Amino acid sequence: MATITGWGQEIIANADRFNNRFYQSFIVLNYCRMLHDLHMGFPGSKLAGAEWAKAHLDPSWKGLIDRTWNGRPNPALAVRERADPKDFEDTLKFIHYVINESKRYAALNCQRSR
Repeated sequence: MATITGWGQEIIANADRFNNRFYQSFIVLNYCRMLHDLHMGFPGSKLAGAEWAKAHLDPSWKGLIDRTWNGRPNPALAVRERADPKDFEDTLKFIHYVINESKRYAALNCQRSR
């Protein structure tokens, strides 16, 4: 939870620093992975996180997740290229979405354990 929120706040506060194809993909896939890990209770791969997210999150995120997965090859080149403006904007929205989902999940689990 702390990483989901803290890293997200850092990215949002310094968005231009992360605005390249490498980071855009890295951010989306790691946020999928972190939320997957939170729900499952154990660490998983980026692929497992991406597939879980496509199956369990709002379906409107599926396209972004697919594009970021497909954009993973050649990180040496991707780090020097700006991210697609729409995908980067959606990536920042996705961070907010995952932060809110993780808080909602934590609140539900807190209620269940009482």
